[in-house]
Amino acid sequence: MRCSMIFAISAGIFFASTMAWAAQDYRIVVVGAKILPVKKKQRCWDPCLPGTRVALSTLSQRLATFSPQSTWGVVMTPKTSKAFLRGSKMPDPFVVLKFSNGQTLTTHVVKNTLSPLWGTTERVSLSATDKVGISVYDKDLGRSDAIGLRKPSVIPPELLRNGGIWKLRFQQVYELEIMVVQAKTKVLRRFLPGLYQVTITGATIQKRKANG
Repeated sequence: MRCSMIFAISAGIFFASTMAWAAQDYRIVVVGAKILPVKKKQRCWDPCLPGTRVALSTLSQRLATFSPQSTWGVVMTPKTSKAFLRGSKMPDPFVVLKFSNGQTLTTHVVKNTLSPLWGTTERVSLSATDKVGISVYDKDLGRSDAIGLRKPSVIPPELLRNGGIWKLRFQQVYELEIMVVQAKTKVLRRFLPGLYQVTITGATIQKRKANG
């Protein structure tokens, strides 16, 4: 009796672990990113004026002290942006995800921006042990410059179970957002993260100001 119970428990553990490691289909969406204004060596992404380089380096150092998910608007106001970015071209970023099962996801290139939005979607079969390496590049005519390279790692288990946004910060990538949802989850394409046109159709305004 005792042996049969031990066998049943062992079989149950084996079955549960097999289910936990079994591969499932997921929808992986590279949503967008925020990129620091200069390279590691405090140089512009493309040739720029000496004054612009100093200004961008200072701006980049200030941004790096903020926690991820902070708004760029704290320092990147329209007035200061024109002064800082004069004579400088921003990166043309794209992302490559390489999964340990051999699958690859590559986004399109978004030109001249520190805040690219891709919304690139790929269906990927993943288990809990599969790793993904993430590379963000600046597209150039010759060899593309690396903006950020992240070593392969597993996707957090809670994202594989429940879905959600994976927010990452590495090297000159201030923040990268990747959405992970199970493929069976119903997500309408038009509601996937990306670049959209928004139209304000109307509003209701109170007769008095907030102070009366």
